[in-house]
Amino acid sequence: LNGGAGKRDREGFSGQQEPPKRPKQAAADQEYVRQLLEEKEKIQAFLPVLPIISRLLEREIGVAGGEPKGLGADGEGVVGWKGPETLQIESHEELPGGQCKTSMRVPVPTDKYPNFNFVGRLLGPRGSTLRDLQARSGCKMTIRGKGSIKPRPGEDLEQLALLPKNAHLNDPLHVIVEYQGPSDQSQKTLRYARELLAEYVQAPVDDRNDRVKRNQLMDLQRMNNGGRDDYGR
Repeated sequence: LNGGAGKRDREGFSGQQEPPKRPKQAAADQEYVRQLLEEKEKIQAFLPVLPIISRLLEREIGVAGGEPKGLGADGEGVVGWKGPETLQIESHEELPGGQCKTSMRVPVPTDKYPNFNFVGRLLGPRGSTLRDLQARSGCKMTIRGKGSIKPRPGEDLEQLALLPKNAHLNDPLHVIVEYQGPSDQSQKTLRYARELLAEYVQAPVDDRNDRVKRNQLMDLQRMNNGGRDDYGR
């Protein structure tokens, strides 16, 4: 980067680094993360009925500097992150006033689950799920890659992919997460966004306990009832 400013794309840039911690502080943080991970293991058997507590633990681990891991007994659970250890940064640009603009890629395992509707899971009823994820994370999220665009009648998908703006259609399905704000908050914010996306980019182990699907069906019902649930609220 020239003079602390500039742009770097697809070069493995790991994001803005936080100031180094003092040894005592770092040790205390590591111990706290260890305790959180132990708590997480203890509730593993109760995961289907404690989704909110599980999410809170994952968020706290990310904030404390730990790396969220999956909670499923067979390693295939929908809560937690089973992706790479480092963020997949697509681009990073330093802005004036200690600000930055950073985007990262979150892959979607369509190679492992080719018949699962990840786009629908990410969008939710009328796009409500994706809007909620953006509001909660404070980041812009865009679904990109193969399957992210539904061609209109008469359009040819292969021809659409030839347009420069649609070059991403040649890549596997993924989500682009864009952060803009204080540089020293970029890593934590992007990690939290990735954590939120975790259960949306994994196929559910048990459809009966799929919290995402259940909530989306409730949202759709409220929309069809004019914003009210079954109790008229």
